[in-house]
Amino acid sequence: MIVDEYQHRNISQFAVIEDNIEPALAPRTDWTEMGASEHFVQFYDTDTFLVDAVGAFVSSGLRAGDAAIVVATQAHREAIEERLRAAGLDVAAAIAGGQYLSLDAAEALLGFMVDNELEPGRFLEIFEPILARASENNRRVRIFGEMVALLALDGNFSATVRLEEIWNELQKTHSFSLFCAYAMDQFDGQAHAELLVNVCAEHSRVIPAESYTALPSQDERLRAILTLQQKASWLEEEIAGRKRVEERLRVALEAERAARQETEAALRLRDEFLSIAAHELRTPLTVLLGHTQLVERKLRRGGDLQPEQLLRGMQSVSSQADKITRLLAQL
Repeated sequence: MIVDEYQHRNISQFAVIEDNIEPALAPRTDWTEMGASEHFVQFYDTDTFLVDAVGAFVSSGLRAGDAAIVVATQAHREAIEERLRAAGLDVAAAIAGGQYLSLDAAEALLGFMVDNELEPGRFLEIFEPILARASENNRRVRIFGEMVALLALDGNFSATVRLEEIWNELQKTHSFSLFCAYAMDQFDGQAHAELLVNVCAEHSRVIPAESYTALPSQDERLRAILTLQQKASWLEEEIAGRKRVEERLRVALEAERAARQETEAALRLRDEFLSIAAHELRTPLTVLLGHTQLVERKLRRGGDLQPEQLLRGMQSVSSQADKITRLLAQL
């Protein structure tokens, strides 16, 4: 009985501990868990999920008397307003009362981006007055922004992170809850890994895409994490393997390039040598040809060849022949 009571007590303690650590082991979070002055990021797989999440974020705020500012693409702005109307909200009245403001993200970027560089002063000139009007009568402010996502999509990663930083700086003097969002397919390669880490670092909360948050139980979320860990490990090994192959290819290409340069140098040296040899051979051959033609003409004319003259000619032919022999020996 004592053993049974001991086991029961300890099993109960473990159960309590397990219940307490469940959220930490496999958190399932969304914007509803955020505070009144948060800067959080939502990753998403589909536009439908994003529009539903932002629509709920904005409509909840409007019903609570908060002001809402949406800075998004035209398509998302229209879809969000459709969700608000479907939820029974009078969007026109909210706009007229200064409670709801919708801005085009691309046009907003034009106001403070100069030569692909972010100008913080221009950003503050645009958004500080907007925040001041939205927060009138002590209203809390909710913002959904897609400007950072557009910068990332355009490949301007430094401006993406810098804009996230400026939002954080602005939050030190103005109270608002900021909802950022990025499509998961924007981070589809190794080149985007650093951007993903930097973006997450600039947010107080990070919400995974719906493929994770929609999982209903702790066990399924833990399984999803394990699967992602396995994929990450496999990808790291795959990337390392590709880097090794690329390094071997680079070494082989350098060796081939060096061999080709040596061959080209050898061919140039051969051509130079043959050019010089041709010139050197031409001189003695000309002398030989001259003497033989002289002898031939005299013999055809029936002239006599003096022994001394014939000896000098033969000596010259022998000398030039020796010279040719030496040149040929050098080839």
